[in-house]
Amino acid sequence: MLERLTEVKGQVVLSGYATPLYEFKLESWHRSTIDARSQNGEREEVLWSNREPPKKPEQESFVW
Repeated sequence: MLERLTEVKGQVVLSGYATPLYEFKLESWHRSTIDARSQNGEREEVLWSNREPPKKPEQESFVW
């Protein structure tokens, strides 16, 4: 899957948890992290994008 994603010409955003394989294969991609909650507690989720993400506004609020 990672090989195919790195060949895509359009914009790709991948969400997941950091692993050595993802970090190696996506090292040239933009990377940001968010705190996420799961059944197993809190974890750090990673968002990788092959394009620069938009600039963040001063304050963000998310409703889940």
